[in-house]
Amino acid sequence: MNKSAFKSQVSILLLSALFASCSARSTPNRLTTGDVQLTFQPVVNPGTVHSTNEAAMASLGGKVPPNLEILKYSERRTNGDTVQGWYVVEKTPIITRIDIQSARAMQAMQGRGYNVALKLNPKVAEKFREWTKANSGNYLAIVLDGVVISAPVIKGEIPDGFVIIDGNFTKEEAENLSVKLRRG
Repeated sequence: MNKSAFKSQVSILLLSALFASCSARSTPNRLTTGDVQLTFQPVVNPGTVHSTNEAAMASLGGKVPPNLEILKYSERRTNGDTVQGWYVVEKTPIITRIDIQSARAMQAMQGRGYNVALKLNPKVAEKFREWTKANSGNYLAIVLDGVVISAPVIKGEIPDGFVIIDGNFTKEEAENLSVKLRRG
């Protein structure tokens, strides 16, 4: 993949909301022990981040349907602030850790910190391409260990199965998370 295509790929998925570092919820040691649970789950339209769990529940008429769940949202911004809330997401993920063919840490192209670059296996890459094509303008929750770390707007079709988790990770966090995802 050439550098121009790679930059285009990154901007499609990540421009509106950059993936946040898991250090807002855990420490680098957490990434070196135990399993990492990573899923990409569709956010229920219109993609509202609710201020409380109760507000998210109220948006569903007071009862969560069996195909949905309410997840905490916690994203560390580049200025160090943490934004929190609650998202209503579909229970069935588009991508899980087992769908990842490779993962590696890489220095961020813009801003500071490190990212984790993922390559999806070909079968899932095609499924993800179809989903992103059909869901342009919708939100996709990136869920790490049961917490939404970001919910970017899908800007368009992502055709090649390359995904970047951009979260102002430290080098150690990005490397540790990459290792854990490769083990999946």
